[in-house]
Amino acid sequence: VPITRLSDPGMVELMTSYVVFAVTRYARDMHIFERATRRGEWHYVHPRPLKEIKVAVLGLGELGADAAKSLANMGYTVSGWSRTLKTISGVTCFAGREALDQVLGRNEIVVSLLPSTGDTRALLGARELALMPHGAKFINASRSAIVDEGALIAALRSGAIGEATLDVFNVEPLPSGHPFWT
Repeated sequence: VPITRLSDPGMVELMTSYVVFAVTRYARDMHIFERATRRGEWHYVHPRPLKEIKVAVLGLGELGADAAKSLANMGYTVSGWSRTLKTISGVTCFAGREALDQVLGRNEIVVSLLPSTGDTRALLGARELALMPHGAKFINASRSAIVDEGALIAALRSGAIGEATLDVFNVEPLPSGHPFWT
């Protein structure tokens, strides 16, 4: 079976804008404002300087590299992780399986833009999610098979992961009544 790789500049722009939106939504505490609005309450949270907000981008291919660079250019403190070491201006890059634990443990917002490969299947399970700081935000814009959905649901229910923005699921469309709806 022939295998090809599609390089689409339009997709890079769309994914970067999606990641920037999702990260900024958490960085500016919009999720807190949205809940307060639904309750009919005023709840102000003063924004932190972007340089104080630590963001990790997992996967530094064409999509991840552009997203990481854009976040760094905005002023976020950005770490990137990939299978092989990359060099991206403004981004502290890490590589190899052994460095993943360090990256997960030091960032309050983690973005997954990993490709679906044999090495990445179920890469983010209960152990890896537990390494993230308590209440961390997780954004999955990669393939669903990378994240153990049961472990993510448990981490969200316990508060270990405070919030999640999910672009993909193991079963799509997401079935009615699935815990990710709430």
